[in-house]
Amino acid sequence: MFKQIGVDPACQSKRAQASGTWGALLNLAERKGRHTAHTWMDFSIGFFLVSLVCGLTLGQFGHSGKPHPNEQFIQQLRLAHENAPLIGFAMASGVCIFFGNMGLMYALCLSGVTIAVPLFSSFIVIVGTTLNYFLDRGLNKATVLFPGVACFFLAFCAGAATHILNETHVTKQKYKIDRSYHEHRAGAVPLGMEDPNRVHAPGKQGIPETVSPLQKSSALIGNNKGDLEAALPVGKSDSAADLATPPDHDPVKSVIYQDKMADQNAPQRSVKLDKSQRMFWGIGVAVLAGVVGSLFSPGFNVVTNDAFHTLAPGVEPLTVYTGYFYFTVPCLFLAFPVTQFFMMYPPLGQPKSSWSAYIKDHGILSFYGFLSGVCVSAANILQFLGGQAAGYAASDLVQANPIVATIWGIAFFKEYRKSSKAGYTCLVAMYLLYIAAVVLLAVSASTRPNQ
Repeated sequence: MFKQIGVDPACQSKRAQASGTWGALLNLAERKGRHTAHTWMDFSIGFFLVSLVCGLTLGQFGHSGKPHPNEQFIQQLRLAHENAPLIGFAMASGVCIFFGNMGLMYALCLSGVTIAVPLFSSFIVIVGTTLNYFLDRGLNKATVLFPGVACFFLAFCAGAATHILNETHVTKQKYKIDRSYHEHRAGAVPLGMEDPNRVHAPGKQGIPETVSPLQKSSALIGNNKGDLEAALPVGKSDSAADLATPPDHDPVKSVIYQDKMADQNAPQRSVKLDKSQRMFWGIGVAVLAGVVGSLFSPGFNVVTNDAFHTLAPGVEPLTVYTGYFYFTVPCLFLAFPVTQFFMMYPPLGQPKSSWSAYIKDHGILSFYGFLSGVCVSAANILQFLGGQAAGYAASDLVQANPIVATIWGIAFFKEYRKSSKAGYTCLVAMYLLYIAAVVLLAVSASTRPNQ
């Protein structure tokens, strides 16, 4: 069934994997300290090269898979004047996804993979799928399609609830640490140190005299994380500046310092904001990027199907490969001035950069950015091929890439580590809802006439 209508589950599965991986690669480069402007330039180059290579190879076979003069990539480039209106739609769609993807890159830096990607994808599906349904004149089954869209929305709500519950849990844990520390400073016996058989130094309640600092840190880790700070000597300063200073020889303070740095994200990260600022700005940028990026699929739908009848009689609409080439052209040319701007006026606490610094800054992190562009560009082509065959509304099923992205976030970036049971319950609910959405959108697909 799926192969008959052009939505091969294997291809769409690969597309979802690529879509869920490209954001993680961008996030990894930023976490390792690479300037986001440099990464974005690498991303844009990879994004464009895929369209060029696919156009010169697969694009020569047109829609039908057999050589046809009017559908060949080179021939359609020569007849660009006949398809000028559709080329305009393709480039406008490319501008939308350019700024949408760039916004997602910064949202990933700020709020992480498990928050930014679901937000971005949910808006693309809710807005883009609705517009595609009307552009395709009801090609997909509305009674199945829109319940799938509703599942995407509910999955987004479950993801938001997961984040809220996790933040609440983290806040409670921090409160326990602070309370335990201040109780100790006031002379109270901290949690985990109530053993009456322990020997305490005079005037230092809760700190065994006969236990070494390293033993204290090990014992406290096993009992209660909040007791780490309680194990600091009473004479030490409890100011933020003191605890933020890297330790020299104190094993207990070393454990506390490492924990605090892990909470505030790795010091080598390119973006320099505290956690509260990261989350606030990250959610806002992800929502804005999703709204802007949601227009790319409906715009491309017009390019390949001439939904507004802008072509002269007898002129064939652009094929997926030719349309996608024009789609990526503004992404490449916009990348240069935009990269220059963010080098001169870097946001989020990053240092200024230059093109000479970019040329010198090549290595494995540069490859991450390039590979990210290749992944998302190949994924877009698969999505558009499926949309051309079975309806662009149904092809949005591949926006379930948050399933893959969340796996990256949890397994690799350790997001939601040691969260609450309620948080994990909402996380599982989010997965199930995304799976339900994928099934419903796939079932809603129908064969497009003449395909």
